[in-house]
This record gives sequence, C-alpha cells and structure tokens, in this order.
Amino acid sequence: MSTAEPNPPPRHASLAVGARRHGVSTRTVRRLIASGDLRGYRLGPRLIRVDLDELDALLRPIPTAGTGEGRAASRHRNPDVIRVRPEDLEQLPRPTPPTGADSHQAA
Repeated sequence: MSTAEPNPPPRHASLAVGARRHGVSTRTVRRLIASGDLRGYRLGPRLIRVDLDELDALLRPIPTAGTGEGRAASRHRNPDVIRVRPEDLEQLPRPTPPTGADSHQAA
C-alpha cells in the first residue's frame, strides 16, 4: 500500500483570488501586472493567473521609529525636496509685508 502525497496548495490563482487574499481589488492586481511589479500568466486567450508567492513577495514592512529606517529608506524620496526641521525655520528671515499704495492694487 503506497502512501498518497498530500496535494500542495495551488501556486497560481485567479486575479480575484489573489486580490481577495490581500484585500485589494482585481483592478489593483491588474495594475501591478501592467506596471511590471507582478508577473501575470495567461492560460488560453482570456484566463489570467498570478503566482501567489510573487504576490506575497510584494508586501514590504513599513519602517517604524527606532529601526533606523525612516523616510530616507524610501525608494520614492524626491532628491529635489529640501527637508527643514521646525527649529531651523526660526532662523530664517521673515518676509516683510508690502507697504504703500502698491499693496492695495487689484491684480
């Protein structure tokens, strides 16, 4: 008598199953495929499947205080933006309001 091996869970699933698994819409899963962040697999002319392991791999932990990973670790950080601390704002010169007749003219 041979021992039957248990069936492994399915690795590929429909867009709906993948979306439901992570609490997102099927449109979100389609966007991930279109952007290249997730690989989609076509079976026949219409059926699309996603690898659940690949979908799970897209999850990233959110950096928290004390881990040393703040906004600087973000891949979306804009290098053109200058970050200023509130205490540095006190040292900046304050603009003076316009005076005289020019300040009341309509634009």
